Amino acid sequence: MPTKTSSIFQLLKHIVLFLALLRTPQYMAAQTYQKDTARINSLLIDAQTKRFSDTTAALSDCREALILAKKYNDNYWLYQTYHRTANIYKVNNQAKKSNVYFVESLALVDYLPNDIKKNIYSKVGNSYMAIGDIAKAHDYYLKNYELGLATRNPSIKQLSCLELGVFYKEINDYEKATRYLIQSIELSVQMNNSNEICNSYRRLAAVYLRTKNYDLALQNSEKSLSFVDKIDTINLPRQYVYLSYGIVLKECGQFEKAINIFNKALDLSKQIGDKTGQIDLLIALGDTYNKINDLEKAAFYYKKCAVLMPSMADIEVMSFKNSLGNIYIKKGEYDNAIIQLNESLILSRKYGKNQLSQNNYAQLSEAFEKKGDADSSLLQLKKAVKLQDSIFSEENTKRIAEAQFKYNLVRSEEQVKAIKLRQGYTIALSGLIVFLLLLGFLFYVSRAKEGKNRLLSAKNKEIQDKNRQLEESNEVLLQFAHASAHDLKEPLRNIHSFTNLIERKYMKNLPSEANEYMNFVTDGVKKMEHLLNALLEFSSVLSADKKVNTNNNLSTILTTVFNNSADLIQSKNASIAYPSLSPTIFMNAVHLEKVLHNVMNNALKFSENPVEIVIDYTVKNNELIVSIQDNGIGMEASYGDKIFKLFQKLNRAKDKESVGLGLTMCKNILDKYSSKIWFESVIAQGTTFYIAFPMSIVSDVPLKGTPQYFDVKEEIFAIF
Repeated sequence: MPTKTSSIFQLLKHIVLFLALLRTPQYMAAQTYQKDTARINSLLIDAQTKRFSDTTAALSDCREALILAKKYNDNYWLYQTYHRTANIYKVNNQAKKSNVYFVESLALVDYLPNDIKKNIYSKVGNSYMAIGDIAKAHDYYLKNYELGLATRNPSIKQLSCLELGVFYKEINDYEKATRYLIQSIELSVQMNNSNEICNSYRRLAAVYLRTKNYDLALQNSEKSLSFVDKIDTINLPRQYVYLSYGIVLKECGQFEKAINIFNKALDLSKQIGDKTGQIDLLIALGDTYNKINDLEKAAFYYKKCAVLMPSMADIEVMSFKNSLGNIYIKKGEYDNAIIQLNESLILSRKYGKNQLSQNNYAQLSEAFEKKGDADSSLLQLKKAVKLQDSIFSEENTKRIAEAQFKYNLVRSEEQVKAIKLRQGYTIALSGLIVFLLLLGFLFYVSRAKEGKNRLLSAKNKEIQDKNRQLEESNEVLLQFAHASAHDLKEPLRNIHSFTNLIERKYMKNLPSEANEYMNFVTDGVKKMEHLLNALLEFSSVLSADKKVNTNNNLSTILTTVFNNSADLIQSKNASIAYPSLSPTIFMNAVHLEKVLHNVMNNALKFSENPVEIVIDYTVKNNELIVSIQDNGIGMEASYGDKIFKLFQKLNRAKDKESVGLGLTMCKNILDKYSSKIWFESVIAQGTTFYIAFPMSIVSDVPLKGTPQYFDVKEEIFAIF
């Protein structure tokens, strides 16, 4: 007979077995889930490895991972799978498919932590930017900014400021780009995040480089470099900071220093086995040597890069082969050039890169022409011209979309301001009514005074708005002038190429007067090119910042002007007297040099040999007045302000090469600095131009010394 103790033991045994049986399905399910998530992770790693070499297999791995993630409705792994799939399409230049998968992940944002949510908004914004939908891209960058404000998370806010800065740079709104990138730097400093400080300075340098503000580009790039040794993360490897710095140095003309930086970064990429970095740096070295016309070294680095071609994405291969083809043309290896350019052309057409395809056609035309195959050259040139029309339409569509976006953005901002203003007026009006009931007549007097102030404030605001609109209009006009001049140069080159082909192939079969007609065409093209170059210079100079340079001594700037115009001075047998001691003028050195260059060249062009020019200055009515007097042909006083208007040449016989932009440029530059220009002239005796600078931008006005004399024939400066 069993004892009482054994009975209790048996009962406990049965309970334990029963509980174990209850736990078995949960245990098995947990084991299965753990195994499947490990499988998802493994598939995504394999897909990342295969993304360049075998895109089909990489996408197949992603599809299998997605099925497993959907099986468990696991938001985290769904997010990882969507983004890995989107990135594979992205690196293979399939931006629209990439966008689809990034957008799919938006359904998960409410179920994921804020750090992942910010990555989703960021990637979605970038993907819309890649397909040209700038309005939607802007919306998602703003969502990140709002998320940072709502959560008071400085990391999210810093990322959003960085992205908005890059976004505004891409749509050429450099003022907002600079503002947001400076905010990104400040937030990165608060977080003591060297990685983001470095990255923000890099992006700000790129903005200044885009606007040709080379001094600030260098300063910010060097600041970025100063944080390199503090960075210990794979998010921003050192070699890419060096690469960015080298690009800035190259664009600033510091080629030797850029080459040293590129080589330093290349060694670092080799040490850690970064093939992508090696490719970028070898191409950068090849491009730099190409720019300084050292073709052997350029070809050397391009060939080293070719060894790594299996690691390149197609988008990199097509650009690389185009550059290599260009080098072969310069070296006279036309057959090699044709091979490389055709391979680049196949890829550029496959991925719809019309600008690169057009470039390939044009370079193929040049290679065939130099090889002596005129028929093939003409065929490639026709293709380039045909494709140019398509590119022009695409660029115009993009510009219209950007302009429409900017207009809508400004309009929405104004509507928000108007709502806030109305709310303010409502609150103020309620307060005024209460105050009226309490104070009576005293309030009436106060209200009358306040009404005056409000009217004055509204008037001031109206004036400020008008000024802002005028500045924006001027900026748009300058951008239009620059874009128009740039776009028109391409068809001119095509006209020139076609006329050369016609001359070589058909002129011997045409009547003699055809040669005269062809000369008219050639002269017309040259004049048009001269006009477009002048227009590009005009828009570039006027869009430059009012950067102050304390070294703008008048005599020093004049010396630079004389040296730049030495050939014209010598041809005119000119003698030029100018002050040996002179004041300093606080304005952009390029602006001051351009004003003096245009006025002095005007004096040289419209004077008979030998030319005598006297440059002097005086201080009068709180202004520094610089005078430039010549002994030229003079002009009628009735011309007045007409000579300072755009494309006004006054039909003077000596003015055949002028396009009527020089004096217009002078006046527009001087207006930036509240300065003036005018002239006095006597027919057949000469002209004196006067330039008045306010004393607020002038310093160090010395007592006049003995004048100096510039004589280009003797190549000396002599005191007389």
